Amino acid sequence: MALSSRTRRVVEGRKEMKLVALAQVAIAVAAWLASPALAEALNWNKDVDAGLKEGKASHKYVLADVYTDWCGWCKRLDRDTFSNDGMVKFLGEKFVCVKANAEDNGAGQKLAGQYRVSGYPCALVFDQNGKFIGKVSGYRDPKAYEAALSQLMSNPPADPMAEQ
Repeated sequence: MALSSRTRRVVEGRKEMKLVALAQVAIAVAAWLASPALAEALNWNKDVDAGLKEGKASHKYVLADVYTDWCGWCKRLDRDTFSNDGMVKFLGEKFVCVKANAEDNGAGQKLAGQYRVSGYPCALVFDQNGKFIGKVSGYRDPKAYEAALSQLMSNPPADPMAEQ
């Protein structure tokens, strides 16, 4: 049975529409796969004591990121530094990472007081045995943050409680 020219045009038009729709889906999937949301992310623990135990068991340092909800530099550190692929790899290999809210009326606030955190963001760094070895205070880009952590690990201060 032969199709009329009008029917052929409708069928061809539908095929073209399907191809265009398929191309749009392919572009959307490619964009989604390339999005930073799918980049490898750090596994942040919320319990400092559990993080210290995990650090001892895995022979890793512990980084406790002390922050507040209102701190703009804390948010920028999360966005720019802690989501950087190189930093994620560095921290994932060498650290157990913990987030501690300094104003949570609980463990985070106690931790901030115990280690005299006076500004945010502030990372408290503990060695593989759970001993406090120092702080990294303020915002830093990924390269500077990694350098500060590396310096602290290789050459911890004699008195890590001294203000830096």
